[in-house]
Amino acid sequence: MATVTYNVPPELITKLTDGQTAIGQFLLDVFAVNSTVNTELICAELVAFHDGDGGSPEVKQFDILPEEVIYDPETHKGKVTFRYRVRFFFGCSDINSDEPANEKADFEVDLINNILAVHIHDPIRRDTIDEF
Repeated sequence: MATVTYNVPPELITKLTDGQTAIGQFLLDVFAVNSTVNTELICAELVAFHDGDGGSPEVKQFDILPEEVIYDPETHKGKVTFRYRVRFFFGCSDINSDEPANEKADFEVDLINNILAVHIHDPIRRDTIDEF
């Protein structure tokens, strides 16, 4: 499991704990503040779900639907669904493909250290050796 961490500005933590912002909007705001490096890290983890699909998969960006975010304010943990498009390039046949996809990830908000940790699960892989 890969974990991508975001430094959260204290004012966003305050808005969340005071109920001034919903958790979905909180995540959008945190992703916007830390948009470049961590977005690339999450995209790289999302590509891993498609490594075995052939071609050269590429994910450039992702979206979340704030209304689909699940959050427990007692434990400060939740689930988010990343919606994205996977672009495949098949070099030998010179074919491009563009497919929609989504993956769920767990997250937790560390209110003391002002950190959002997103835990992206490893893709499930089967090996023929497992069948025997």
